[in-house]
Amino acid sequence: MFTIAGMAMLVVLLSLTGCHTKKKVVVTDTNPSGRLVERVMAAEPHFRTAVASRARLVLNYQQREVSANATINIVTDSAIVVSVQPFLGVELVRIELSKQGVTLVDKLNRRYCSMTFEQMTGKSNYRVTYHDIESLLTSRLFAVGHDSNWLRTTPLTIRQEGEVAYLSFSEQQLRHLFTIDNATARISATTLQLGSENQLITSYTNLQQFSDRLFPANVQLRLDSRRLSATCSVILQSVSFDTNVNVAPVNTAKYNKVDLSTIVPM
Repeated sequence: MFTIAGMAMLVVLLSLTGCHTKKKVVVTDTNPSGRLVERVMAAEPHFRTAVASRARLVLNYQQREVSANATINIVTDSAIVVSVQPFLGVELVRIELSKQGVTLVDKLNRRYCSMTFEQMTGKSNYRVTYHDIESLLTSRLFAVGHDSNWLRTTPLTIRQEGEVAYLSFSEQQLRHLFTIDNATARISATTLQLGSENQLITSYTNLQQFSDRLFPANVQLRLDSRRLSATCSVILQSVSFDTNVNVAPVNTAKYNKVDLSTIVPM
């Protein structure tokens, strides 16, 4: 379950260190990073809407592997809807992510759960936003709790190793590390790290031309922490951009509300 797993992994990661006091950005390299940031932002995927009409989701958790077909609809800066359809296109699970928060609807068991971003912030002590989740899932630059202008104006660390550049910064004990292909200025991996034992690595591989856009056909999130280890992968087979898309929320009145942990144990 692509979006809910990504959100859950991010919240688990950010909640591992408890409360923190606000700290300044740690900069270990005085080389200017603004030019690289601009190159990456220009090269990253830009679209008004994206529709993955054929996708495969694979979740590995507690020595179990679960996979299912799905469709994924995205409206940039607005909403992501994942429809999990294991059998003959019948929607059994629906995940809705908006600027307010996330809702998971388990249609098979007629139940749902929801969490606002304010609640996520309370659990993790970091101001997680919709922009952070969307950027993480679509291979874009981001800084948890900040907008794009913050990245453009804040000195960041740059390390060059052959054909690869590493762009990084640390704030409130949370380290962001972006692995960037110098030739294409595309992000191949995003790492969020807390200490030496807790990290969420999102890799973007198999860049393919979908319509007129270059987009990773394989996106994998891997959480390694003291609490749990899990991976969630999405394999895209068909994607169209800037078409009409329906992201209207499900009427949850006919479902029973439960806690997130009831549906997705963590």
